[in-house]
Amino acid sequence: MRNSLVVVGLAGLLVGFAFIYATLERSRSASAARPATVSGLPARTATAPLIVSAPPPPDETRSNQLFDRNRSMPSDPDLAEEYEQINVEYFKNILPPPSVRWESGLAELGPMIAEGFSVQGLTDGRIILINPVVERDADQRRRALCHEMTHMAVWTQDKEHGPVFQNQLRHLAELGAFKGIVATDEEKDAMLASLRQKHAALETAERTLKADRETLDRGSQSAVDAYNERVHEHQAAVTAYNRRVEEYNLMISYPDGLARERLKLRGDGTRAGDR
Repeated sequence: MRNSLVVVGLAGLLVGFAFIYATLERSRSASAARPATVSGLPARTATAPLIVSAPPPPDETRSNQLFDRNRSMPSDPDLAEEYEQINVEYFKNILPPPSVRWESGLAELGPMIAEGFSVQGLTDGRIILINPVVERDADQRRRALCHEMTHMAVWTQDKEHGPVFQNQLRHLAELGAFKGIVATDEEKDAMLASLRQKHAALETAERTLKADRETLDRGSQSAVDAYNERVHEHQAAVTAYNRRVEEYNLMISYPDGLARERLKLRGDGTRAGDR
């Protein structure tokens, strides 16, 4: 009888222990499922930031539209002929068959980039679009075409106007593919300052010559000869000045493609491309 009571007592203890253990486990599980609290406030789950891609620049969107509407169109015969000639003579005929067209829509792109900016040519590596504004200027048309063909030649290495592009374009200029003089912005600025100074001096000299002509003693051969010598010197100075102007124009016409960078505002509020 006593043994039976012991067995019943042990069984009761085991049942009670199992009940308590199960209760503790349920409490522990419930605590783990509930968020922790700080000062009686429930913890918050951090909200992931919303990432929104910036829309492409307006000129990029418009450029893609222009490429799309020209992609299935035939090349302009004259542009294609010049393209093929440049390809054979300066690119060893490595460029694809010509896909080059006039596109008046390029006139819309410049103002989207900056006031007074002009886009003379554009390529996506497969098709070249040329602004009709250069159609009647053979030198400018040639520069624009060579610029875009250079892009095509280095497209897999440099899609912008980086060192690879600049080295290839400079090589073309040295070979005489187009008229242009490679110069730094500092060299252009120095040349422009010199031209402005020379222009002012020439204007002063011309006013002096006109004034002296009115008071010239035409009865004195020596005075006339001296005056004519001054006129010849002035004419030679004007010729030299005009040659320098042509040189400067070739500097600023060199199609390095860095006009966008030059249009960025400097610290003093002026544009880096202002002349």
